[in-house]
Amino acid sequence: MSLNLPRSVKESVANCRKSVQECLGEKKSRMIVEFPTGTDFQLEAKSKKKGKLSALEMSNDTAAPSTTLTFHKSNRELARLFVEVRRRAMRDAWMLGC
Repeated sequence: MSLNLPRSVKESVANCRKSVQECLGEKKSRMIVEFPTGTDFQLEAKSKKKGKLSALEMSNDTAAPSTTLTFHKSNRELARLFVEVRRRAMRDAWMLGC
């Protein structure tokens, strides 16, 4: 059995988007989507500010805040991806008159 795994985050997101759209088309209301913890979807620009959060993120003394910030950033980006997929699906359904 050959398993084709995505080679990049972009390819992973494209595959996920396709699968979610198929599920929405089949009127499935529940989905479980899993990505590795802390996946960088590269939706948010890296901040160049040197504020308190940036200082904590770059600090070697406290690994926990950096991990927590990365985790929350990953969750926000994944949520944005799903909002976009859902928004496109609703727009397409409206245009087709469904």
